[in-house]
Amino acid sequence: MSKIPNDPLFSQQWYLQNLGQSGGIPGLDINVVNVWEDYTGKGVIVAVVDDGVDYTHPDLAPNYNSNLDYDFAQDNHNGAPKTDGDSHGTSVAGIIGAKGGNGIGIVGVAYNATLTSFRLGFSGDSIDSSTEEGRVFDNLMNVDIASNSWGYPYAFSDNFQSPPFSLALTAIENAVTNGRGGKGTVIVFAAGNEYEYNLNTGYYTYQRLRYTIAVAALLDNGLASYYSTPGAAVLISAFGSDIPGSIVTTDRVGAAGYDSGNYTNDFNGTSAATPMVSGVVALMLEANPHLGYRDVQEILAYSARKNDASNPGWATNGAKNWNGGGLHVNHDYGFGLIDALAAVRLAETWHQQSTAADSTVGQQEQVVSASSSPNLAIPDDNPSGISDTITITSGLLIDRVEVDLDISHSLAADLVVTLISPDGTESILVNRPPNGSNDDEDIKFRFSTTHHWGETGVGRWRLKVKDVQGADVGKLNSWTLNLYGGEINHNNTYIYTNEFSQFTTAADVSRKTLTDNRGIDIINAAAITSHLNLNLNPGTVSTLGGDKLTIAAGTVIEKAFGGDGNDTIRGNSAVNTLNGGRGSDRLLGYQGNDILVGGKGNDTLDGGIGADKLNGGDGDDLYLVENLLDTVNEIGNTGIDTVKSSLWRYILPGNVERLTLSGTKNSKGYGNTLNNLLTGNSGDNILRGFNGSDSLYGGRGNDLLYGDRGNDVLDGNEGSDTIIGGLGNDVYYVDSSLDVVEETASGIDTVYSSALSFTLAENIENLTLLGTENISGTGNSQNNVIIGNSGNNTLDGGAGYDRLNGGDGNDVYYIDSPSDVVNEINTSGIDTVYSSIVNVTLARNFENLNLVGTNNINGTGNNLNNLLRGNSGKNILRGGNGHDTLNGGKGADTLHGGSGNDVYYVDNLLDVVKENNGAGIDTVYSSALNFTLAENVENLRLTGNGNISGTGNELNNAIAGNRGNNTLIGGIGYDQIIGGAGNDLIIGTTVDTVQDIDILTGGLGADTFVLGSIDGVFYNYLGARNYARIEDFSLSQNDAIQMYGDASQYSLKTFSDGTLLYLKGIDGSSDDLIAMIQGINSGLDLTASYFSFVQAVS
Repeated sequence: MSKIPNDPLFSQQWYLQNLGQSGGIPGLDINVVNVWEDYTGKGVIVAVVDDGVDYTHPDLAPNYNSNLDYDFAQDNHNGAPKTDGDSHGTSVAGIIGAKGGNGIGIVGVAYNATLTSFRLGFSGDSIDSSTEEGRVFDNLMNVDIASNSWGYPYAFSDNFQSPPFSLALTAIENAVTNGRGGKGTVIVFAAGNEYEYNLNTGYYTYQRLRYTIAVAALLDNGLASYYSTPGAAVLISAFGSDIPGSIVTTDRVGAAGYDSGNYTNDFNGTSAATPMVSGVVALMLEANPHLGYRDVQEILAYSARKNDASNPGWATNGAKNWNGGGLHVNHDYGFGLIDALAAVRLAETWHQQSTAADSTVGQQEQVVSASSSPNLAIPDDNPSGISDTITITSGLLIDRVEVDLDISHSLAADLVVTLISPDGTESILVNRPPNGSNDDEDIKFRFSTTHHWGETGVGRWRLKVKDVQGADVGKLNSWTLNLYGGEINHNNTYIYTNEFSQFTTAADVSRKTLTDNRGIDIINAAAITSHLNLNLNPGTVSTLGGDKLTIAAGTVIEKAFGGDGNDTIRGNSAVNTLNGGRGSDRLLGYQGNDILVGGKGNDTLDGGIGADKLNGGDGDDLYLVENLLDTVNEIGNTGIDTVKSSLWRYILPGNVERLTLSGTKNSKGYGNTLNNLLTGNSGDNILRGFNGSDSLYGGRGNDLLYGDRGNDVLDGNEGSDTIIGGLGNDVYYVDSSLDVVEETASGIDTVYSSALSFTLAENIENLTLLGTENISGTGNSQNNVIIGNSGNNTLDGGAGYDRLNGGDGNDVYYIDSPSDVVNEINTSGIDTVYSSIVNVTLARNFENLNLVGTNNINGTGNNLNNLLRGNSGKNILRGGNGHDTLNGGKGADTLHGGSGNDVYYVDNLLDVVKENNGAGIDTVYSSALNFTLAENVENLRLTGNGNISGTGNELNNAIAGNRGNNTLIGGIGYDQIIGGAGNDLIIGTTVDTVQDIDILTGGLGADTFVLGSIDGVFYNYLGARNYARIEDFSLSQNDAIQMYGDASQYSLKTFSDGTLLYLKGIDGSSDDLIAMIQGINSGLDLTASYFSFVQAVS
């Protein structure tokens, strides 16, 4: 549904949208709301021929054209009301075209149509009315529609065969012949409000003219208003009601009109119904400005809905082309209630232009005439009456039928005259008319009927004349039958509406099969709002409006129009034109060179085998192209449209955004100036985007993708693809190391790679790795941005100033410039930087740093537990916060651990370890020939197989040897020394200190524990708080203990876990414990060879 206008009185305008708000039948309205989604009457000029229009009214002023208006009663250029009673025209104008969506008042049927006023004098004006009317209709050349809610009060009083009205007739004929550029001004007239006086539209020339549209009035329940004048000349019905307060519309401003405000609810009659029809016609002409005035009348007839279905006056005429048969028609209602949506849909799809006989454009009106002069006496008071016939041998497709009747009679009110067509359709021309302007009671008048629309007229026409009351007599002198319409040919249009599904009786069976084997024929189902499935192939069954339609064998329909639903229309072997209309439609051509028009909606158009023309219209359309001669035409830039082609080569036409290659051919696809999406098939494709920011996706083959100009996205998909971006900021997707990416030196370009290893080609700036695999990405000489995936990535920016972001996983970064930036967003994974720059500091969230090359460069850690490795040059490594590991490499390196429990690897006697006081428990791993722990470092581990030495410091050290023969010296402090695998020399201390208790372990090999030197005895201070504890003295491994002096100076004492070694006291002093030998509690002999003694040489 279209957006509902915000005008506050719209909710009271039930004739526009009937929700039952006035007690009427919900849905019984003129069905206009959904039309406003597309048409509002814009550009169509409607003249209100009435007593003037108050163009100062705020709901009328925006749409009013004062340059066109005229007062023909007072002869001036001002179409406003002049007298106190001139309120009628203002109310008519509001129904036609009150401004919609302006937040005030009401909504007109065609709320953006242009309004103007042609004022006539209905009271108090002096100019002769027939003269005024002639001048008014002379001016209809300047407008598209003339709306007339007025008429003459007496029967036969506006007889155009009399001289006073000759000007009006001439002017009307001129308007329908030359107005609107020869297409004809559309003239709408109220049928009249004289039903209770037994009057008939046929008695009034303005209403019965074939040039005009006579409008009857209905109640909100669909029944005829009690006053609405009936007759065979009525074409259509709208709402007039007979209840005050029912029709809400504009009123003269202030207190001058019907009510004291600017709006009134005191308007009704055919005066209200007529502007509804005029408004609908404005919508039709906006939808199709090429319609002839006769087309407008025919569309109204074919789109009307049957109201008051139980009314016995409904008849079905002899037409063959409306819902599979004849039209319903009624003397009270014409063809029924106007349906704005159906009328507009037919107008949009109308293929012909039916104009006046003397028009210079379109298909001119044809006439077939015949006369009879029977001079038959009319039996008095005889229900059978008399009949006369005229036979037509060469007919036409009838629009209107007119009868010139000449009857002499002493009382016309006794007469009933009926015209019966060869198809049996009856038109009551005269039905006991009251005394009017026929003072002599003879009837010499031209009558008209719409009831035979669509019939051919070939055969015998019968005129029946009855005198139904006694005392007066007369005779039928003569009559002339005039059939007006278009010539008969074999090019037929079959119109289907929502009423097709209502024909369900046995009498309707013939409607369900369409038979036509000649001409260029059309099925027009544009007025159907539900989904339809139409198959034009002979012998098939289709679904229209919820019911079945069979295309008979041998029947060839060339053209078809769908409606508002999501339709499927299939062509046949002929040259078809298929139009989907609204909705998301599927149009399928067949063997011919077809024309497919999608219309609004997301349509699929498949021309089939022939050289087809495919027109999508609004919406996201899909075109299936299988012939080199197929042409695709997208009007405007509405929607995202796609061509799917199986051709070996295809170039996207203008306004189409996407191309998908189908099949297995090695096809080529080319874009246009738009932002295109090109997709390959399973073959080896060439895709080229041209201008625009394009997206190119290869298929399974080895494809060549060329983006050309614009910011393009290129993805080769499977296969070994060559991808060329061209100008612009391009994006490449690579899934194989065999893909080749080429780029000109323009724009900022990015590769997204899932290949195992990918290196950026020249002129490409950025690389992003995809997926979860452990893959690598390498930059080039540009300033690159490289982003990893969730796997363990290796990122190398190469030359240039690069930005590397690894993402999740254990990532490795290579940087070679101080301007390179590495970034780890989260803390997941163990990430490593390889750097060749002079000074590098690990960024946040990075754990490891490796210096590469031979230059003397430096590296600094961060707050994490870092692993810093130097290169072969002289490096300075700084750990910073955290428990860091620093390995300087081969050069003479300086290692700063910083805070935390740090680990140092030393391989050069010139390596320098620096550690802050109290900054954790630190360890050196050394392979240097002779290494001494620096200040503030607690632990030393010798590595490798070399015979090297290690010395502690003043701290409590833990020192371990390697697999070689080591010399391990603890120094000051409580030290723990482990010899390792070789024949080690283990020295806990070389000085006497307070509380120096060392734990000595020899490990494997013949180890020597040193308790003294030629300079004196070690551990000879304060006894139990100053000694060596030997953990694994082993005679079997030839371990030895070295002491100062000779055996006589020492003594051994055993205890449960070992043997204590004392230095004997001098001059009565106590023995001093210098060693505890663990694990041996007997058998040791100071004179044995495993005890060795040294002393100074005198």
